[in-house]
Amino acid sequence: MADLTGFREAELRGSPLAMLLSDRDYAAAERLLTAAFKKDGVKNLRTNISTKDGGRAPVAVSASVIRGPQEEPFILLTVKDIRPELSTISAMMTENAGLLKRIDYLE
Repeated sequence: MADLTGFREAELRGSPLAMLLSDRDYAAAERLLTAAFKKDGVKNLRTNISTKDGGRAPVAVSASVIRGPQEEPFILLTVKDIRPELSTISAMMTENAGLLKRIDYLE
């Protein structure tokens, strides 16, 4: 997480989730958690998290509900950096646009 956000693990541990989310993204996170509790989990919701330097990083978030010994619910969040995938998609779209121009030229 430090590579993605610039925050050290010690800075994040025990901190509120709102520290990493803008108001708009926090509202999306609340919907994610509500849906996770209703369905026992949600996978690959795309959102952005805040970085220590004030930027934003795109991520995919999955949430699983885990039940404790007394059946009390806990949420396990998994956050994946999707910048590499988005970069690949962008490169593929650029390449595709170039190929379409060539096809148009040949026709």
